[in-house]
Amino acid sequence: DVPDSLIEQEKDLKQYIAFCEKQLYEVDSSKLIFYQKEAFNHKEKYRNLIQKLEKNYPKYFQLKYQKQEISLKEVQQKLDKETALLNYFVGEKELYVMILEVNKAHLHTIPMTNTWEKDLKDFRKSTTQLDFILHPDSSQQVYDLYTQKAHQLYQNLLEKPLANLTPNIKKLKIIPDERLNYIPFELLLTNQENSSKSDYRNLAYLMKKYVISYDYAATLQLYQKPSNTKNQFLYAGFAPQYQNDLLVQLDSLDHLKKENQLYQIAMRDGFEDLPAARQSVLNIAELLEGKAFVGEQATKADFLKNAPDFDILHLAMHGLVDDQNPLYSKLIFTSNPNQTQQAFLNAAELYNMDLNAQLAVLSACNTGYGQLKKGEGVMSLARAFTYAGCPSLVMSLWSVPDESTAQIMSTFFQNLKENKSKDTALQQAKLAYLQNAPNRLSHPLYWAGFVPVGEMNALQLSPSSFPYRWILLILASFTLFYPLKRWFF
Repeated sequence: DVPDSLIEQEKDLKQYIAFCEKQLYEVDSSKLIFYQKEAFNHKEKYRNLIQKLEKNYPKYFQLKYQKQEISLKEVQQKLDKETALLNYFVGEKELYVMILEVNKAHLHTIPMTNTWEKDLKDFRKSTTQLDFILHPDSSQQVYDLYTQKAHQLYQNLLEKPLANLTPNIKKLKIIPDERLNYIPFELLLTNQENSSKSDYRNLAYLMKKYVISYDYAATLQLYQKPSNTKNQFLYAGFAPQYQNDLLVQLDSLDHLKKENQLYQIAMRDGFEDLPAARQSVLNIAELLEGKAFVGEQATKADFLKNAPDFDILHLAMHGLVDDQNPLYSKLIFTSNPNQTQQAFLNAAELYNMDLNAQLAVLSACNTGYGQLKKGEGVMSLARAFTYAGCPSLVMSLWSVPDESTAQIMSTFFQNLKENKSKDTALQQAKLAYLQNAPNRLSHPLYWAGFVPVGEMNALQLSPSSFPYRWILLILASFTLFYPLKRWFF
């Protein structure tokens, strides 16, 4: 029962505060004091409004602003009999992991070895560091380092906790902490295989034994919406076309690297156009009878206007990660001539959006990577989509190649159409890629960067999810039958 005027005031204040804070990073020094004052004054107005909402509209305040914590029993009630939740906490000298099933819970304490930090860095190096992985003389060294560290981390993080699981557990939902947020657990190896062939296709990946998904916090399950399609349209895919002027500008941003940790995110040596992404979006839109915003239609303005109307959002594009100021990490849309700044959608702008999508697939590089904050997790583009209202995400933990991403996404959406759960759909898409990939493209760099986050139920993309198609078929049948009825009777 909150008046529309207060809702609009709340929204306008949030947007203006975000605008002022954005200007602090983008305007010259002569206007800096003005925007500092504006931000301060409007934050005070916003605080007063929140106090008014708390006093006069307590239910709305409780829903939107009052923090709630989920109890152990509530978490267990949200699990099915085939799923276990593993919640990690990184202490100073020990790791802790709480393992929850429907009817039992136990806590494991894991001593941190002297090589803990190095093991994590070496694992990350063996899966994401391009100059090391792609060097022609280091293939066996990369393979040996990866298999050693992937099995070692499995032994440290999972071997004892998983030994106590009931036999019927098939899925793991993992809530990582600190640097564990950068580790795709499905890549850990249940045993180490020594080979001189550097063949990654037949390794004992954890994902071959369990379907794995992630979440930011157990409490988020209090707010997760069910996966049932309800919007006017089902699927919207956004795949920009990058002209030379924008590509040059993106490459030029690389010189800021040492100054403010603005990282260029691209699989290639510099930014380039992504034709495979556009074709993938066109194919998926046809598969799901959705809408493809490609090329000139994939602008920031198109996204802001249309995104709230769709159940599935698929963004196949470049991104920029700002590791120092995470609110200014960006997704890069198609730019208009001489207006390249209009192509950048900041995470801060996403935080102020209200999205109705049940699933956001962030098929850009490093959308799950960002600044680590103690007690909060990773400040990433993916987190902004969660805050904007998307209960389910697919995000990337490193720079991913255009061609293999397109293949995996096509299979993933085909699996979703067959009513498979989101985590199972992605797991099977990865395994399908791995089975068919040539040896030189079987390294995890090419296929393992995407992970599912949040609520994982199937989207129920059966024919009943396409009501307009069936209504048209019924009307067409009636139109054909009616003249025949008159002729016969």
